[in-house]
Amino acid sequence: MDIFLKAKAWQIFLVIAVLPFGLHTLVMQSLMSSSEITPENIFKIIPVIMLVFLALFLLWFWSIGVGINRRIPEEIRPKPRFFKFAIIYSAVYMLIFQLFFIFAVLSGNGSGYMAIIFPLHLFAMYCMFYGLYFISKNLGTYEANSSVKFSSFAGSFFLLWFFPIGIWIIQPRINKVYASANT
Repeated sequence: MDIFLKAKAWQIFLVIAVLPFGLHTLVMQSLMSSSEITPENIFKIIPVIMLVFLALFLLWFWSIGVGINRRIPEEIRPKPRFFKFAIIYSAVYMLIFQLFFIFAVLSGNGSGYMAIIFPLHLFAMYCMFYGLYFISKNLGTYEANSSVKFSSFAGSFFLLWFFPIGIWIIQPRINKVYASANT
């Protein structure tokens, strides 16, 4: 997964933001210009595009979280076990949620499953925030070469959270980590 660590910010932006949204726009234009447009067609295709976007986003998260973590000295390295679980859980949950969404829309009866989906959704949100936290902490720990507090890496956390903007600032830092570890 080093491809995400050595990719330039514009490449990450293209793959994670422009490609999925461009694909979404093309599909929607195609569906809207079709004479056979039905809500069922839209609700079958859009979740697939969302899954592609989320898969790319989670692959980027996984590669920078694990890639930077490996480069931190063992004695100060945060343990990646829950991070890996959080990313895998988020990916599995998004697949389940998209299937639930398609089922709910097509059947017209999804309200009964909200009691199940809601806590799973909250935990998926927690997992995504933990992913932001872990990656930010790893980046801060690597750059400081010591264990850091949240106040030291809060900027990175929020840049990752607002990723379309943050990519342009975070990815060059990730490139430096990758370059320095390979020299």
